[in-house]
Amino acid sequence: MKDLLKLVAEPAHGLFFHTLHTINSGTLVNDGERDGIIDKYKKIKEYEDKFEKPTAGGSKFILFAICIIDKKILLMKTFHKNKFDSIDNFFSINHDKVCEAEIHETNKGWTQIRLK
Repeated sequence: MKDLLKLVAEPAHGLFFHTLHTINSGTLVNDGERDGIIDKYKKIKEYEDKFEKPTAGGSKFILFAICIIDKKILLMKTFHKNKFDSIDNFFSINHDKVCEAEIHETNKGWTQIRLK
């Protein structure tokens, strides 16, 4: 959470990169017993008041990227300040679609790339 807070508070764009060796239903999203990575990202809502505008103009963004090593999949989605109002929708993904990914697809707004 400290790393996420730093990115939110910085007056520049950011990248939040996460690697996972593998995924199951509880690693990526909530399986009813534990929070997955995507669920933890939703906590960015707590820092809405600290989300700064970039110094170089344009609206600030944070690129969220998740690399799943054993599946050779990269997931990416860009977060902007206006997404705070729809945080649950923004940070949602279809776990099954990740596992069945083709070369390049979109999964609830997440760009999903099969790495070679």
